Amino acid sequence: MKRTALTVLIVAFLLAGTLWKPTMAGKGPQDVFDAVMTITVYADGTGTADVVVELKNPSYQSIVLAANNSREEFRKLVEQLVYTNLAEDMKERRENFTIYVPPGGPVKLLGGWRAEVTFSVVPFAVPGEHGMECPYSGPLDFVAGGRVYSFLFRRVILILPRNATVVYTFPEPNQSSDNVFIWDNATFLPMFAFKEPQVSNRNGCTPLELNLSYSPAEAKVFFNASFLCNGTFPKFPGAKGVSYTREGNLSVVSGYLVPKISYTEGLLEKEWKAELELPFGFRKVNGASTVKGKSVEITVTKRGPLWLPFWAGVSLVLIGITIAGVRRWKHGRKDKP
Repeated sequence: MKRTALTVLIVAFLLAGTLWKPTMAGKGPQDVFDAVMTITVYADGTGTADVVVELKNPSYQSIVLAANNSREEFRKLVEQLVYTNLAEDMKERRENFTIYVPPGGPVKLLGGWRAEVTFSVVPFAVPGEHGMECPYSGPLDFVAGGRVYSFLFRRVILILPRNATVVYTFPEPNQSSDNVFIWDNATFLPMFAFKEPQVSNRNGCTPLELNLSYSPAEAKVFFNASFLCNGTFPKFPGAKGVSYTREGNLSVVSGYLVPKISYTEGLLEKEWKAELELPFGFRKVNGASTVKGKSVEITVTKRGPLWLPFWAGVSLVLIGITIAGVRRWKHGRKDKP
């Protein structure tokens, strides 16, 4: 059985090679950036990509320098040509995944013509026949100026979990050591599979604190949630517009949730009530009216349309009563002998 499986795997690699080569052969390599991509894959299948690029093409340098805001123009150029191209390549191979970017966006300018693109993909590896496998593997396209090139990287570095057993990588890397694999002059996401010995410890994130802010006008509950993670990345099912920050083992996920909403309106006030069922409990929840386990309720109250007229009327009545009382008191004093 093992020999048959190995034979099938080898044949699959040979077929994959023949499919990849014609695709790459018809496209010239991009000459816009010098690019190095590092992909770190965690035991739960989450992958984080760090792409450091340097703009080398004189034509694009001239376009950036001619803009009113050169830094912003450079940031947009990197986001469009690097981040968007990679995201589109992945979407063509799998629809059901989420991309997490830092709060400031995927692009960080490093000075000069250098920039860093950072994002995480959940999932980047999924359970397959040979363990955790990458569904996005294959040639990468680089679309620029209405033309399609192959996305050339000077180096692609793949870092798999340290304690994992690597089943295969394809194509053959130029260098490898301790589950770190390097491909030079690569125009593809490599194929790989690994098996994690401690499967039960994959989801090693502990929820800590949750901050909530409900916006009735947008019908959204904005949040940021902190997690203590051990070699993995926190997931927040149901969240949209997600971004993250990570410092050591502490990760903060931000975004918004779409709650179940109820609305009541009286003469004096309007009330919006947002109800959420969280995927897990937090040690501390801020910004909620009531918290019962994973169920959270947030209430926002605003003054109704008759609030000002009502209190204006009450004020006038009180003023009238006061004036009448003062007059009666004065009149009573005049009548005394």
